[in-house]
Amino acid sequence: MKKVLIISYFFEPANFVGAQRVNSWKTYLPESNIYPIILTRFWRENQTNLNKIKGTKKVDVSINDQFEIHRIPEKWRFRDLIIESNKYIFLRKVLTFFQILFDILYFRKSQYYFLYREAINIIVKNKDLDTVIISGTPFHSFAVGYYLKVKFPHLKWYPDYRDQWSTHNYLKDNGLLQGILAFLEKNKERKWTSNASKFITVSENWMERIEKHISKKGLVVKNGLDVEIKNINNISIPRNASRLCISYVGTLYPYQRIDMLLNVIKKIKIEFNYDIEVNFIGINALKNYQIKILNDFPELKENLTFFERMPERNLHEIYNQSDLLWLTSFNEMKGWYPVKLFDYAKEGIPILLFPSDNDVMERFISECSVGFAFDDKNEVHQFLLDLLFHKEKYHVKINHSKLNEYTRKTQSKILAELIKNE
Repeated sequence: MKKVLIISYFFEPANFVGAQRVNSWKTYLPESNIYPIILTRFWRENQTNLNKIKGTKKVDVSINDQFEIHRIPEKWRFRDLIIESNKYIFLRKVLTFFQILFDILYFRKSQYYFLYREAINIIVKNKDLDTVIISGTPFHSFAVGYYLKVKFPHLKWYPDYRDQWSTHNYLKDNGLLQGILAFLEKNKERKWTSNASKFITVSENWMERIEKHISKKGLVVKNGLDVEIKNINNISIPRNASRLCISYVGTLYPYQRIDMLLNVIKKIKIEFNYDIEVNFIGINALKNYQIKILNDFPELKENLTFFERMPERNLHEIYNQSDLLWLTSFNEMKGWYPVKLFDYAKEGIPILLFPSDNDVMERFISECSVGFAFDDKNEVHQFLLDLLFHKEKYHVKINHSKLNEYTRKTQSKILAELIKNE
């Protein structure tokens, strides 16, 4: 089997979207005769914060016939003590700013230098290893690939962009300090990827933008569904004649227009005295949106239920009572396939995309026949009324063949071809 070293700060058993991508490569690359060696940090089961793990001093290595995993401890610093105390907010911000400066300007003091040191040990022990993939975020970990290539010129290495980094639409007008960091990062991004063979990313639109910025060729390896397509069943809705339940799962961002659907639901409540239930699960990663939503829509207080972030296995109780799984566009951002899109699709429950992105999400929903996309509030209003008051059931006839193109298994085969043929 051909060996590949995959360096990813996020990995199982942490509960981060970023961990799922590399987890799937670990699972499916061996089917293409590729032996992944995963290098990551220690994580607690279902960990949802970035806190380091105390008491871990030695590298933990798990080896079997299909893959191996190297989990290494991070050095505990004063900043970590401050963060864990959940006090001294200003001091935390100052220390974080200087840590980011170190990450950009002084590699030996970078948070990710510990990955570089262990990667050297792995490469020295595996004489036949000539391929390295580094999955970002954190994008500063791309420096590891740059310096590994300098030390081992025979290596081919590939930065994996799970997000866009400095070509992201929303990295602008964020103040002087953010502007300085953005300027420095743009230049470092070009330097750190300058000796990469190619780069990997998750959509064609992003690939084109990153190619222009770093002057490297890209390859699209999408995120996807980690499920056997044949096991996805069409769910008929509404499930219960006396209720309608819509669920939103995952982080909310400031540029998502959730107010548009909530206003439609409020209008239906006023017009028909009908309570459409809405579940929000794990929306507060960036700020406390629960308070904002309740303040903005006091009329819907009895309609809304909020849950903390939870492991996927616990989500099924929510899914089993949901008639629609809700997605929104991300304002003007194009080319974004959120992982939530694929997580929803594998449930067989119709997706409601409103407002639509008029781009890749809408196209995916249409081509795979997994839901409904709307831009007009009147159309959504009528759609929900039809669900509520018409006796016939709605369901989508899933295009299993098209959906199969978006499985993590299929996407891993695309990555395998890059590893074997470059």
